[in-house]
Amino acid sequence: MNRPRVRSLMEAGVVLLIGATILFLIPSQVEKPLGVESRTPPSFLPRVISVCLLLTGGGMLLRALSRPSLSPPVPPAKEGLARILLSVGLLALYAFLFPRLGFVVSSFLAMGGFAYLFGARSRAKILLSMVLVPLGAWLFFEVLFTIPLPRGVLF
Repeated sequence: MNRPRVRSLMEAGVVLLIGATILFLIPSQVEKPLGVESRTPPSFLPRVISVCLLLTGGGMLLRALSRPSLSPPVPPAKEGLARILLSVGLLALYAFLFPRLGFVVSSFLAMGGFAYLFGARSRAKILLSMVLVPLGAWLFFEVLFTIPLPRGVLF
């Protein structure tokens, strides 16, 4: 077996392992917070994420097994590496702002940063994504599943 195929199989295995770990360990550790009423159990989201990871890992595994031998992987360019580092920094900033500003405002800011970082240059499209994605997630959790999200200074 060639190196790229082995690497693809290993990547699929890691994604499957993470999905299985979340499925079997995390939901049993999540407890319902006191004083919070919700129709949806707290273990709902970890289970959804684990199923998505298992499906993704299964797809990666099938793809690695079915495609012909690949060319050797190309290391990321300097621009790609800088984008990765900026993404990590933006995620750290999001984690810092999340408990202070709440879900909606911190997600609004993070969406704008990520949209610009990954190539969006249209101000209208960036603003639209900054509004619609956090609003959609808020409606999904707060309204549809009545799962409370952290509130901040503004919302």
